[in-house]
Amino acid sequence: MGLLLLLVPITITNFGTVKNNFLRLMSVIWLIINLLYTKYPTLTQDPIVNAFGKSHLPFSLLFLIFTFIVVKCWGFKFCFNLKLCKKQFIPLIFVLLLSIWFAFFEVFLSLAQNMPELLWHWQFSLINPAMSATFSSITQVYFTAAEAGILEESARYIFILICLITFKGANKRLLLSILISSLIFALIHYFNYFGQKGTLSIATAHVISTFGIGWLLATIFLYSGKLWLSILLHAFIDFIFFSVTPLGMTDSALIITLDPSGYLRAFILALLPIIISLFLLCTKHRKMMLINADIIATISQS
Repeated sequence: MGLLLLLVPITITNFGTVKNNFLRLMSVIWLIINLLYTKYPTLTQDPIVNAFGKSHLPFSLLFLIFTFIVVKCWGFKFCFNLKLCKKQFIPLIFVLLLSIWFAFFEVFLSLAQNMPELLWHWQFSLINPAMSATFSSITQVYFTAAEAGILEESARYIFILICLITFKGANKRLLLSILISSLIFALIHYFNYFGQKGTLSIATAHVISTFGIGWLLATIFLYSGKLWLSILLHAFIDFIFFSVTPLGMTDSALIITLDPSGYLRAFILALLPIIISLFLLCTKHRKMMLINADIIATISQS
């Protein structure tokens, strides 16, 4: 509650008054980095409350509120749930189904011993949040997945908004906004490896793969106009990844044998989401993305 009481006036006076788009972008990135490195204090022995804090979920919820306030302060509507046309439903469902398939493909790319196990014949016994190899408790799996979805998609909203404003009137406005917002989103993931034992090579491979999923999530947001949908999809993708059991952490998978450096896997995971997004970007559905982009980046009259 104390952080929330501080957030509102600070956002309005320090962030909401910034007029330059580059400075807006830098200030938001600075805030995100600070949130990533802020440690939530342990105030109780309750494991659920502690998992809630360790996941940074409180900070992601604060950042969602920050996004709402700062977008309004800059003079724009906060588009959490734009209306869908009937003709959008089938294309959107198709892309969402492919995105769900990709969530499992991403995990089993590092687990599969052969092509059927990679593409469809998945061993779901290797995915169990109660036996996560990443976190010690099931609650932290849920909370951390939710934290990633809320924080990172709220940040993506701001990145896309700033890009749409900056490139207003440009022929490639939509493509540039997706490209740059995805690149920023990916590069911020370098900070995940600071203070950890991961190497620069591992971090770079992760950044490359993250760029692709960022591209897809940006495309889905711009097509649907629903921030909550991209938050849920992002959280689901991370939930599947965090739920891999210790038995799934194998060095004998097909892709690891062929690509011990991890770069081939990274480029595959970057390319596939972009290919999926082309269904919306390179067809008649692109028109709806342009309409939503105009709605998101139009100065509010109220």
